[in-house]
Amino acid sequence: MHKIWEVKEKDILMTIVGTIGNTAIVQNKDLPFSLQRSIAVFRPIEQIPNYFIYLLINNESFKEYVKAHTNPTGQPGIYLKILGNYILVQPNFQILKQFNDIIEPLFDQMFSNLTENQTLTQLRDTLLPKLISGEVRLKEFRESD
Repeated sequence: MHKIWEVKEKDILMTIVGTIGNTAIVQNKDLPFSLQRSIAVFRPIEQIPNYFIYLLINNESFKEYVKAHTNPTGQPGIYLKILGNYILVQPNFQILKQFNDIIEPLFDQMFSNLTENQTLTQLRDTLLPKLISGEVRLKEFRESD
């Protein structure tokens, strides 16, 4: 674990070395974990919603900025200071709050769907070989009439 800071729920991660620009939002179920130096952590101040930042760094304008400032050596990379120099117009607090009130339930639903999808995939991967081999029969899963 990093000695100075720890990754928290809803932190936004972005790769900054090699394949630059891949992003993720940390979910509580993923914690705790540590990171390499090739990952930038975006943790906005309280007045700025995390999802606003996530969508911002996935915006084409930000991606072009990163591309234009990437060090094209053998292992491409971008410095944290360069990321910090990106200039953006910050909407007022009321607009950000309204934005977050709309967007947060959508992200919550997306994460819920991803979790359910993983559960169903595991169930399928467990049951399918048993069904094919005859170890389990479908009638064992049907409700009694």
